Amino acid sequence: VFVGVPLAVTYKTVFADGVLFEWEVKDKYGNQTVVSTSASYTPCEKDLGSHISVSVVPYRAQRLQYHAEGFNEAQVIKGDRSNTSEFSNAVQERPVLGIEQIRKEWLRKENRYSEQDLRILSYNILADTYKSQ
Repeated sequence: VFVGVPLAVTYKTVFADGVLFEWEVKDKYGNQTVVSTSASYTPCEKDLGSHISVSVVPYRAQRLQYHAEGFNEAQVIKGDRSNTSEFSNAVQERPVLGIEQIRKEWLRKENRYSEQDLRILSYNILADTYKSQ
């Protein structure tokens, strides 16, 4: 789990009308904070060293009609923690990819092209030929 890399839940319901999500961040003291109620969450700098968990709770719309005050997502999720998963690794800084460093160095060059450089340009001519078929 890395800072700036989105985490997403994919799901398929069988006998449910929808799914509720709750992403929580647990800090080193064990305090849990809800950070998102969408199907995805992107860890940020303040999440470094914390553990992330996600609760996924399916629901049926007809059962929600019994609530005169409306639907309280927090009560449903807190009542059913059986579908909660916690990532085993804490949030870390995203490692620097080798290509990023090479690109930075290449962009710093004043004269990017020399007689010794070989420049290759490639086209996929079949893509345009068969696009209407």
